[in-house]
Amino acid sequence: FDSFEFQTYLDADETVLLAWTVDSTRTNINIALSYPSTGWGAFGVSPTGQMPLSDIAFFWSENNAIFLQDRYTTDNRAEGPLLDTQQNLILLQGEVVDGSTNIVFQRSISPCDDEDDVAIATGTSRVLYAFAQNDASPVMTEYNADNPELSVVGVTYQDHYHGVNRGSKSVNLLDGNDLKVELEADTMTIDVVVDNYIMPSAKTTYYHTYHELLSVNSTDVFHITKFEPIVTAGNELNVHHMVLYYCPTHGVDSDCNTAAYAWAIGAQGMTFPADVGFEMSLDYLSYVKLEIHYDNPGQLSSVIDASGLRIYYTPTLRPHNAGLFEFGLQLGAWQFIPPGMPQAVNKAYCMSECTAATDAMPVEGIYAFNAFLHAHTLGVAIELKHIRNGEELAPLAVNWAYDFDYQQGLPLAQHVHILPGDEFILDCYYDSTQQSGVVYGGESTEEEMCQAYVYVYPRPKVANCLSVFTDTQFNGFYSVATQAGYLTGTSQANYAYDISGDPFTYTDSGSGASITWQNGEDLYNFLWQDTNLAFLSTRAQICEDIDGNQIPSSSVFEIPSGYTPFVADTTCSAIENAVGQIGTYGTNEPTSPTTTTTSGTPSPLPGGIGGTAAAGGYKLCGQTTSDGTSQDVSVDVCVDLDTDLVSITLTGPSDVWFAVGFDAMSMHNAYAVVVHGNDLTECDEYILTQYSAGTTAPFDGTDGVVIESQTEQNEQVIMTVSRDRVSSASGVYSFPNTSTSDINVIFGKGVDTTYQGPMGGHSNVFVSLSLEYVLVTDSAISTTETADAACSFKLHMVLLMI
Repeated sequence: FDSFEFQTYLDADETVLLAWTVDSTRTNINIALSYPSTGWGAFGVSPTGQMPLSDIAFFWSENNAIFLQDRYTTDNRAEGPLLDTQQNLILLQGEVVDGSTNIVFQRSISPCDDEDDVAIATGTSRVLYAFAQNDASPVMTEYNADNPELSVVGVTYQDHYHGVNRGSKSVNLLDGNDLKVELEADTMTIDVVVDNYIMPSAKTTYYHTYHELLSVNSTDVFHITKFEPIVTAGNELNVHHMVLYYCPTHGVDSDCNTAAYAWAIGAQGMTFPADVGFEMSLDYLSYVKLEIHYDNPGQLSSVIDASGLRIYYTPTLRPHNAGLFEFGLQLGAWQFIPPGMPQAVNKAYCMSECTAATDAMPVEGIYAFNAFLHAHTLGVAIELKHIRNGEELAPLAVNWAYDFDYQQGLPLAQHVHILPGDEFILDCYYDSTQQSGVVYGGESTEEEMCQAYVYVYPRPKVANCLSVFTDTQFNGFYSVATQAGYLTGTSQANYAYDISGDPFTYTDSGSGASITWQNGEDLYNFLWQDTNLAFLSTRAQICEDIDGNQIPSSSVFEIPSGYTPFVADTTCSAIENAVGQIGTYGTNEPTSPTTTTTSGTPSPLPGGIGGTAAAGGYKLCGQTTSDGTSQDVSVDVCVDLDTDLVSITLTGPSDVWFAVGFDAMSMHNAYAVVVHGNDLTECDEYILTQYSAGTTAPFDGTDGVVIESQTEQNEQVIMTVSRDRVSSASGVYSFPNTSTSDINVIFGKGVDTTYQGPMGGHSNVFVSLSLEYVLVTDSAISTTETADAACSFKLHMVLLMI
């Protein structure tokens, strides 16, 4: 898996490994998965991290081959993964070795099948995995004779359910989790950690410690090349985020307000590009504040923490010096989100007056190479828009599936050029439908944020570009909302905001102009998203350098408006009717596992995946055993869908006759196949006309069933017979060619080998036999091996009492 660009383990035990590479055009993605089982496996992309509405790659090994299908799930969990009529996956490689399954396949990033496939979003992808622990192959549940490649394969959940072998994880499939960069040979590390801090029992704690990276007399200049989190084992859910702040005066624990690095829960570290470093010297970063946000919803006490950050640095200076450029909303109550909104949008602005200010950045501009988008638990999506000369460019960074528990910085595939005068809009989307009250901006997890930390080079003077409503705008909104009855209460402590309510018309006393809002949600969206009204066309701008000095002379500017919006490329990539290669595999623990593939024209297999289909093709098979007083009698049935013949294998005691009745709920008028005679070498069909074991049949069975084999072992007789699937004889049962329903069967046995009464045992009324589709390797149906080995099946016995 080392040849793939990115990889990560999907489980805590590090047994399920995911690796992937995105092609240079960002059209297709090659995905590899390794899991510790020879049973079936599945990998999915989900909009929520749960099974419903997911896009599933389903695979299994059978007959020395790997099979792959494109599947999907609905919002009905009971349906399981359904076969996609349009197969959009290509199997590239596969093997089963040393008890593990390894598979490599290709899929589109933006499939054209938008009904059943899930596109891989920019930003966070929630991926799923599951596998059966035992060596279990799926079975067919619906055979399509006209189009075998569209036959439906169902998972044998009862015997081969994944159980605990499943999980989900948030990853960035398009941009990866971190860069692979070989660090310099002279790399050193320093750990900035807290010293066995006892976490308070309060729900939220911000703990600050101060650390000297260099001595006050140092003249050395280093480049930081990597930040890595150190989280005390067991405290992973409590250490919510860590921020390393620059302190302007060495040794002075004040005015340390500009971030140098930020890490949040679920993320890995950050590695700088090979030609970029972050300066560590007395002139820049030498004395720092480490802020750790402890999230303690359970109000635990006596939790001891020694978490922090590991800094990798080198004296070998790289070509470019990096800086951190922060965008966002200023923290405080002027950011507020009413309850009940599935998509509340808050906007932060960085205006041209900041980026074009004198010495804010070089005239030739800067380049962004990594972005960390941040919100709290209500956040569902974040986009950082980039505007130049009245035209919106491609987003600098976007995460359309933001996950609070996975806040990984995004290495940008292409470094983004930023010029003086460029403007930015940070759109933060929130879902407050589960909230009962207003959520305000703030540092607590129970409050919200809207921020973007963007690493750039060369290092600019500007470090922070934040925005906030002016007091006039904020107070004006509160006044109108109160008049409309949408806002009630007297202070932040007891404010309530109703997004419904009646329409309200406001008339300006000076101009006489009026505007009407339909409800509280309409007014809220107007505040955050309307840019045409002069009253809302500006924002207060906080534009600062690393020392917190304001850069422009004025702080209120026009927000970007009237620009030409960016139109994203919505071209889909179709991999239609995919015919992939089937990977053969070895199971004898080879010293150097290799993967080979078949060649030539593959035969059609389920899901449109070509491969080495066995001569016998698909059969409809099932097996069940009697209950009651004849529990030593069982039956195997296989329907050959190509020849339309049925193989029936009956197993019973070697000293008495035994029989199975099909499509029967009792012995009355039942069709039965009976093994009887000296040494139990005869087999005949009967139709029972009364409740008696010795009832004669209306025809001789020699024209119905043909004895294929008879063996005796372990005091049991195994008789295999064949017959036409469909019979025209009155009362003779015709076997199905689909698995749409179970067959009711009854069992019985005598007191000797002659077929006559009295009964020596029978089932309790009847037992259900379930037929399911399986791929077999032997086209013949004339041996017991066919029934016992070729017809591998799931036992699905349901005892019905009447």
